[in-house]
Amino acid sequence: MSSPERPTDDIFLPGGKLRPGALTSSAAQALEEAIRLARETRWDCVRSPHIFMGLLADPGAAARAFVEHWSGAGRWERIGERARGVITALVPKIRLEMIAARSDTTTLQALVKSPPPTTILVGERTRTAPRAVARQLARAFHGSIIVVPGAGHMIPLTHAAAVVDAVRTAEPGGEASNVTDERKEDASWEGSMGR
Repeated sequence: MSSPERPTDDIFLPGGKLRPGALTSSAAQALEEAIRLARETRWDCVRSPHIFMGLLADPGAAARAFVEHWSGAGRWERIGERARGVITALVPKIRLEMIAARSDTTTLQALVKSPPPTTILVGERTRTAPRAVARQLARAFHGSIIVVPGAGHMIPLTHAAAVVDAVRTAEPGGEASNVTDERKEDASWEGSMGR
């Protein structure tokens, strides 16, 4: 094991500067972009979202990281060329949305002063954090949660018909065919949420 005086596997030199050659040029570019975005969004440190936003400078790498983060390692190769193309094409839009979201200081309390009718879709297999956010938002907006069977995090891309059904359900007199509507007061869906 290396001592703190002579780190051999750290990307930083003593004093905080980057070790020359420790990063590939694309990794260094992503890190520089992450630092720039942290400053632009007025954060005093670089956090995970900034690293991801830094990756967005390389759409192919960002798309792969996004899919494998939300859907599991190796998923990028299994989704097919067409899906990879669609997701990669969305990266510039995702990048702008993340920058805007990180810069927005509107509080949840301000948003719920006059809540619109709200329905939140959650994939049956999504991660724990998005499920927790969905529960919090449903409570705050007096809304409902629809669990989409078999879906992960990217429901509009993987289960577009469920999104259409949810919109139809929200319309007066509308009826959905393949989604389960779980009211916010019913937490029983939590136990069935896989990964």
